[in-house]
Amino acid sequence: MVPGRKRRNHNRKLIRTVFMFVGVTIVVSATLKTFWYSANSLNYDTKLTLSSSKNGSTNNDYNNQARTTKSSGKILDAQSDLTINVPGKGPFPSAKKLLTSKPPFEDSNVVKLQLDLIQSPNTVVTGYFRVQSKHDAGKYDNWMSNMLSLQDAMVVFTHADLVDQIKDMRKHAWDRTVVIPLALDELPIGTLYPASFWEDQLESDPEKKIHRSYHLFWIWLSKSWCVTQAIRLNPFQSDLFVWSDIGCFRNKQYNNKTMILHRENVPPTEILQMAHQLPNPPDEELFNDKYNHKTNFYHSGSQLAGYKDTWIQFHERFLETIDRFLLKNMIIVEDQAVLQSTCLSYPKLCAYVPFDQVRDNNYFGLRFVLHNERDFKYWRHPKATVGQGKFYHAFLTNVPSVFTTPTTTNNPISLLHLSSPMATPAPDDEAVRQAYGQWRQKYNKGEFDSVRYQNFKSNFLAVTAKNNMDLNQARQMGTPPPTPIQLNEYGDCSAEEYRAIMQRSGGLRDPNTRLAPSNPLQPTNDFNNPRRQQQSSSVSTRQQQMSQASSNLRAAMDQRAKFESELMQLKQRLEEKQKLLQAATVEEQYCKNRIALREEQKRLLNERLRNGWDDERGLM
Repeated sequence: MVPGRKRRNHNRKLIRTVFMFVGVTIVVSATLKTFWYSANSLNYDTKLTLSSSKNGSTNNDYNNQARTTKSSGKILDAQSDLTINVPGKGPFPSAKKLLTSKPPFEDSNVVKLQLDLIQSPNTVVTGYFRVQSKHDAGKYDNWMSNMLSLQDAMVVFTHADLVDQIKDMRKHAWDRTVVIPLALDELPIGTLYPASFWEDQLESDPEKKIHRSYHLFWIWLSKSWCVTQAIRLNPFQSDLFVWSDIGCFRNKQYNNKTMILHRENVPPTEILQMAHQLPNPPDEELFNDKYNHKTNFYHSGSQLAGYKDTWIQFHERFLETIDRFLLKNMIIVEDQAVLQSTCLSYPKLCAYVPFDQVRDNNYFGLRFVLHNERDFKYWRHPKATVGQGKFYHAFLTNVPSVFTTPTTTNNPISLLHLSSPMATPAPDDEAVRQAYGQWRQKYNKGEFDSVRYQNFKSNFLAVTAKNNMDLNQARQMGTPPPTPIQLNEYGDCSAEEYRAIMQRSGGLRDPNTRLAPSNPLQPTNDFNNPRRQQQSSSVSTRQQQMSQASSNLRAAMDQRAKFESELMQLKQRLEEKQKLLQAATVEEQYCKNRIALREEQKRLLNERLRNGWDDERGLM
């Protein structure tokens, strides 16, 4: 009995020792984990700040990352105390917490299909997560195959188990493809609110029978977040980023093509989007009743294009709009409603391509704009612009923020705007100077000339005033505004000089010819001068010639696109033939070696036979 008791006591001591060891191990592990998390969070903060600085980001809020408290050493989110009190539902975290929260993936887990990636000025961002939606998985696989055949540099967010499938579909573009493995339930917008919140959102969705799952809302509301993460990583050193739903390419029209051929069509300080019907903005800034007021809903959220600094600003405003929706007890199940409301609230951040400007799908037509060289006339909210068109005048395409509200009434143009019941802003001196620089570059006018600049400024203000008056009159009458007047290559001429030029043979001149300047063109000279009527015939002829030239140019561009497609196919066929030729060459060499071997064997056999015959004859 004694030995058994000693054995039991020994076992008890051993068990206590094991439990103590396990407890100490847990405590030490928890302590090390805390320090590891702190170090990694600070490392992420530094990395994100440096990345934003390297990419040229100037958005202070985007660089405002987590901070460490001296008292506890814990990582506190810079906006950890941001909450919103939703009436009747209690407090919820602010969506703007996503601006500073650590992404749910490690940068080291990002998959580069090829180690050495190319540098590209443009990056296409997309994502695909298998979830119950209004389309089955088979259709999405076909659409995904179409989109992933594009030649553009691409960042793809998807499930980890789909990485191999993406890799196979992008085998033609491994050097310009990055895949970010991410689980659906890791999307930050989904984890920001409890499941009960999303269940309530789905229950309130008028189209819940079509959408079927609130996980779909997570994907829709994560588009701008995915783009900003692609900007943070910026694997291709791009400055233009385009979000495209992976289901936008439902036919093979763009297969194996480069979608972004004309990045100059994207305004430098606005997010470019499609208007799937005639833009008719509602009176309120927050709008999601597209079911009862369909005419006020025009936003297509399938594709968005913008430069990286604009994207960062737009993402913050988008999250702010989500907060405002919730504060008014408005559902956020429709991302297009939130996107349109963001543009209604901050109209200077958005430009729309009217559906009738593209020869493509009303919802997916932005790809047509990015792919084709055309003079698109964008629509902007009346609060953000003085007129329609690509920054109002074609030669102002790359001029950032060219219009500001006049602050004085010394200028008669400013008086004209301020007296109008629907006043619109006029260009300031800096904007005119930038426009003049763009115009000189377009028409190869050479160095800056102060006299010519004053003439250009007078003409520019004159046509701006005229276009503003036409626009305001059209608004009051409820009619479509006329096509804006645009300054041509003679935009720095005085009125007298311009008349002298147009009276010459054909009304043409060398664009670099310089005549002695006289009195600048004043606003009244351009519109009310009766002598202009005498030139209407020649001007009409010139307009017809320009129209014909434009048609010829469009036809040439279409033909060029066709030739490029054929050239791509021929290159692919050439590569296949070269591979076959290489294989045939190897086979030919192999056959030659076999023939040489057989010849040598034949020679040896003949030699042996000849020697053997001689031996037999000797014996006889």
